[in-house]
Amino acid sequence: MNTDKTYEWLLRLDLTEQLLKDYYKNNQKFYPIKKLNALISSADSALWGGSEKALHRADSYLQSQETFVLKEEDYFTSEYDIMILKNLRYTTVSEHQHTFFEMMYLLNGECKNIVDGHEIRMEAGDVCIIPPQVEHSIEVTTDSVLINILVRTSTFTETFIPMLKHTNILWEFFNEILYSNNYKKYLMFHAGEDKIVRDYVLEMYQEQRDKMCYSSNILNGLLITLFGKLLQRHEQDVEYPAKYVEKYTVIPKITSYIRKNCRSITLSSCAKRFHFNHQYLSSMLKKHTGKTFTVLLTDARMTEAAELLQKSERSIHEIADSLGYQDAGYFMKVFKKYYGTTPSNYRK
Repeated sequence: MNTDKTYEWLLRLDLTEQLLKDYYKNNQKFYPIKKLNALISSADSALWGGSEKALHRADSYLQSQETFVLKEEDYFTSEYDIMILKNLRYTTVSEHQHTFFEMMYLLNGECKNIVDGHEIRMEAGDVCIIPPQVEHSIEVTTDSVLINILVRTSTFTETFIPMLKHTNILWEFFNEILYSNNYKKYLMFHAGEDKIVRDYVLEMYQEQRDKMCYSSNILNGLLITLFGKLLQRHEQDVEYPAKYVEKYTVIPKITSYIRKNCRSITLSSCAKRFHFNHQYLSSMLKKHTGKTFTVLLTDARMTEAAELLQKSERSIHEIADSLGYQDAGYFMKVFKKYYGTTPSNYRK
């Protein structure tokens, strides 16, 4: 089945969804979650984004008035690191958390996604990434098709984070997601009518559904490619939570500028480049990175120095001069303090 046929097939309401739609239209409320198991079983519905264990856990948490947690063991089998599931239409997934990463791709239409109390209206082509331990809920009250791509946290960290080292904004974002307790929200790519992105998602869905030999490996490869295409084609279309725009757009641009111009940059020239007062720039960098301008500049210069020592035959004096150190002795002193060895030993 090619992706166009898969697309058409997904747009059709299956028997379960038609029953849920009729119930919602007639009662102006969603079908009770505690009865979904029987409904799905009796209707022999197509692949759905939930399991019996997940449903039972959701029902018990609803009765206890707590936020329920979806766990990896509810969805992943031992041989799979990625699961691709279609969300049931005309249902609501109440406020919940999960212990894995979730990428939601809206194939068509629109839906409501509430993340940490912030309402997001997703439109066709949107890809929303929800990190672990973030409270969110979903409502699909139309014929819109929402595809859920679930990724084990360990797989996401080991496979996809290394891809982001040269995409400064996303690198900062995911580092804070993984290593900070202060920021765990969402990230949204607006891919719109990009058929390339759509087809990779649909191909993953087909692979998950067919479960042929090597499907697990193929899914991992397809997700790496999908993520790469999102970065390649829509890095400029990324949406961050409004109150973090400064941190995740301005600051990464400044730190990137410092790295690229570490040989000659000063605090004053950097402030002038970004139209800030130099004192304000200094305090903003300290606030958002935990480092002063001087430390960030030293980080950049030492990284560049190490690369030049490894990949070039320039003398230490030449390297020091190229990085803005007029005194080679001072450069060697800074380098030894930073790396714990002299430039000569580092090169050896």
